[in-house]
Amino acid sequence: MISILKETVKKMDPASMKIIYHGLQLAVGVMVIGYIMYFLNQYTNDPFAVLSDGETLVQTAVSIVAQCVLVGFISNYFLKNNK
Repeated sequence: MISILKETVKKMDPASMKIIYHGLQLAVGVMVIGYIMYFLNQYTNDPFAVLSDGETLVQTAVSIVAQCVLVGFISNYFLKNNK
């Protein structure tokens, strides 16, 4: 399964790869901010607000990863079929 995925990624259109690459960069940035908020939670006076915000950011980052990968593969399918 992983070898099929690797071969598919190697054959992808450059525009689709950029969508996936920049989406993953955005998701990693959001996830790092969420983890920083989560770990700095122990030093705040209002722990619930910071904790819930950090968890929400991490959940959002996972959602961004899934959406960017799907959009990248879907756009690759349509770009390859229209050529």
